[in-house]
Amino acid sequence: PVFAESSTWQWRAGQNRLWSDIEGLWMFNASGSAVIGAYAGDGAGGTKSWGGRTLGESDVLIGDEGRGGFLHWDDSAASLLVSGAIEIAEASNFAGSGYLQIGTGTKDSTLDGWNFAAGEIVGQENGVDQVVLSATDGSVRAGANSVLLNVDGIGIQQDLAEAPIQATSISWWEDINAPTGNPTQTISGFYTTDFKNRLVLGARAPSDARLAETRLTATKNNGTSFLFQIDSDGYLTTDADFTLTAAAPTLGTNWAHRSGDNLSARYFANVVNVVGIIDGSSTPSSTLATLAAAYRPSKRRFGAVIVVNGSTATMRRVDIETDGDITAQNWTPANGDAVLFELTYFL
Repeated sequence: PVFAESSTWQWRAGQNRLWSDIEGLWMFNASGSAVIGAYAGDGAGGTKSWGGRTLGESDVLIGDEGRGGFLHWDDSAASLLVSGAIEIAEASNFAGSGYLQIGTGTKDSTLDGWNFAAGEIVGQENGVDQVVLSATDGSVRAGANSVLLNVDGIGIQQDLAEAPIQATSISWWEDINAPTGNPTQTISGFYTTDFKNRLVLGARAPSDARLAETRLTATKNNGTSFLFQIDSDGYLTTDADFTLTAAAPTLGTNWAHRSGDNLSARYFANVVNVVGIIDGSSTPSSTLATLAAAYRPSKRRFGAVIVVNGSTATMRRVDIETDGDITAQNWTPANGDAVLFELTYFL
């Protein structure tokens, strides 16, 4: 190329497309648009407009903002701004505390986007963590720190709620891409305003004409399975034996348990069963027995017992009072009476 010296501080290449002057190094393309600009500065802190960008001292611009793609090295900020696609053919490393940020704003303050660093990958909205993938302990946090996945399993932040639909839950949806309305099944854990920790397993019927069922099952190694189920019609179903809570009532004066057939009370849910035989001696009291507090009805109940004395068997009425007393009604217990109980009532 032929260089023409116009002064002691300037040179130009052929067709004046590449030149250097007191401000720096510059280049135009054949169409007269900026290709390269390296601004040396003016010694007074001034700037220069080039290729649609404002360059400060030691800044370099490759390309032209007007053409939509450029690379701008901002020396004062020690940053490289790229407008346009970047193609990386080989592996690249971020040394030291380097990071990659996608979005706008400042991490942990105003960032709307992603920050990729050596210790974590984090997605933020207005600087608040929404998703965090930790390289330190392998954990994943999501839902603005409401869900945690780590070596201990899946953790969910407990909510204050009065109904499962209001709480953080594990949920199933008819369309996971449009999770609106009510989920089809949920496992919800929450605490209530009256300080109860509550766990709810739920299923919701798709219509009033169809059922929802919630089941608990336990299966042996040989495949034998036992079921406990409640459905949306209010029915309980099981093919397993119930384990009932049981307690012996306190017997009245001059009443004794029959050996091998002790009087006992047991309940499941709100159903109580009183079964057994007691024997009267001397002058037995009209209060045959007294139930423990957990077995006492909310209202007086009555039932029938069989009273055997000698060779005579008679059906007699007894009342179950709210204080737990089981009393003889319209009959007087006598010496030698054997009373056979098989009472069932609701609390």
